[in-house]
Amino acid sequence: MPPRITIITPSFQQAAFLEQTIQSVVAQHYPNLEFFVIDGGSTDGSVEIIRRYEPHITRWVSEKDKGQSDAINKGLRWATGDVISWLNSDDLLMPNALHRVARLFAEHPQTWVVHGKTRLFGKGFTTQEKGAPLPCPEALYLGKLPFPQPSAFFSCEALQAVGLIDTSLHYGMDYDLFLRMYLQGGAFVATDEVFSGYRLHKDAKGVAVQAGFAHDYARIFARLLNSVAASGSLLQAAYAANLPLSEEKMHYVIKRQLSADLLRTALLENTLARLSFLYEALALPEARLLANFLISEAPEFCSTYPQIAQIASRSRLPAALIRLLRIFR
Repeated sequence: MPPRITIITPSFQQAAFLEQTIQSVVAQHYPNLEFFVIDGGSTDGSVEIIRRYEPHITRWVSEKDKGQSDAINKGLRWATGDVISWLNSDDLLMPNALHRVARLFAEHPQTWVVHGKTRLFGKGFTTQEKGAPLPCPEALYLGKLPFPQPSAFFSCEALQAVGLIDTSLHYGMDYDLFLRMYLQGGAFVATDEVFSGYRLHKDAKGVAVQAGFAHDYARIFARLLNSVAASGSLLQAAYAANLPLSEEKMHYVIKRQLSADLLRTALLENTLARLSFLYEALALPEARLLANFLISEAPEFCSTYPQIAQIASRSRLPAALIRLLRIFR
């Protein structure tokens, strides 16, 4: 019998997409599947869709919750799988994804996380594949979530080691969860296999609330630096990068050796991620601050990412003009 895989689908008012998501899980025909749907009390017909697929769903609920992180935690508490992931109700599993994931965990039995690529798609958006570089640099695991969450699967052992999702985080909870797993020394296996489809639409969290991601990413990296007692030039750079070091009191358990040079590179990657979120959200003064920090602090880093200089320049323009420029990009 292959390993049991638990898939958790949190949902709220997503009837337009939910059925396709459920169908993509059912169509895996995976013989040892545990499938939970956690609905937040939708009134748009979602419950009727869930009931139609009830024979294929291990357990479901439709009740008010405290948001996506809380909904996922409900499923994590129920989970009995050897391998676990969550699939949002506007995303899809690609054909045969679970069989391929099971094979990779079997080939790497000590692995905590397997992550692959996702296919971005959606009306009005360019279809493309996204994933971490292979091999994935350590600084990327520390500085941001370098892989798409719908294509990431983790072991029961990893979850037991780090605990549940932080419900105070509404946008960066996946970055925080996988960072905790990485810091505790868990092995990560990266692949270029495409496991999921990530639907882009105007109401998707990854499209609609970019500034929220920037805020959570700043909090999480501040926790990391507080956990290693950063000092000297690294601490000065962290403050210059607008990290809320004095506001974040939580500390991570760290079982890896993290050098100051590695943490500095991770800080640059985290700052670039936040810069991109803020610029997309048209939070232009904040974006300009981070772009100028990167240009002054790390010119060698900026030479690899020419968009930093472009954002520094364009962030001085009126937001309306930037919106117009985006139509033609």
